Amino acid sequence: MNITKIKYSISNRFLSVLSQGILPWKLDAPINVVTRKKYNAINFLNLSCITFQNGYKSNLWGTYDQWHKIGMQVEKRPEEAKTWSADVLVWENQRYKKHAVFNTNQVFGKDLIKYLSFKTELNEDYSCLDSIIANAEVDIEESKDLKEQAFLFYKENKIKIPNKESFSNKRQYYSTIMHEFIHWSESKLNWVGEEHENELIAEMAVGFIESELNLKKCEDSSNALFYLNDWKKSIEENPDFLFKAASQANKAANFVLSLQNQDK
Repeated sequence: MNITKIKYSISNRFLSVLSQGILPWKLDAPINVVTRKKYNAINFLNLSCITFQNGYKSNLWGTYDQWHKIGMQVEKRPEEAKTWSADVLVWENQRYKKHAVFNTNQVFGKDLIKYLSFKTELNEDYSCLDSIIANAEVDIEESKDLKEQAFLFYKENKIKIPNKESFSNKRQYYSTIMHEFIHWSESKLNWVGEEHENELIAEMAVGFIESELNLKKCEDSSNALFYLNDWKKSIEENPDFLFKAASQANKAANFVLSLQNQDK
């Protein structure tokens, strides 16, 4: 397996989608057809990009064996197709192990309609995020200035956000708080990176959190647009930039999500 070639393929696909004004972490989360668990980190981004680029109507994926076990068959690769399966990368024993997976749109069988019609019900129930906010030892202060930007004061362990009235909706309000929570987690996870790298991690992590809780995604992309060119340049120079950011975003999202069930 040429991991370098796979990394460049995944990063180029990511950049292609990003160049169309689409933030991959805001797309529907790819889900394993058997376990019904969401793919995470770089696999989330890669499979979401493939789903978007190929116009797949399903976000369910599985290996050849998984589809076979539930009575479905993978279609033969069309002659005109350069690639057919998608790569899922798993880090094992200090190296990546590759698994080939296929989308619902690439299989056939008597239960095809059932899998094609599968949809994740999204919600706007922010009680889980309220629990995270309540359990975290962070003070959240709303500014009286409607134009003030959200900011994390590390030494004071405080997050300052604009007045609640300045947000378009609850999605934007909670997304902003979670973004700052991801920055707050940097010191907890011993992470140090450049500004544009940390912003990419925070943006991805919020998307991962929204997906894990089946929340409707915040549509505000103003912060992402500000850093877009820096992200593109860094990824083009080295695809590891994307892989490391996705990995750290996944760790940060899991750390913040773990706070929802903690007792003070």
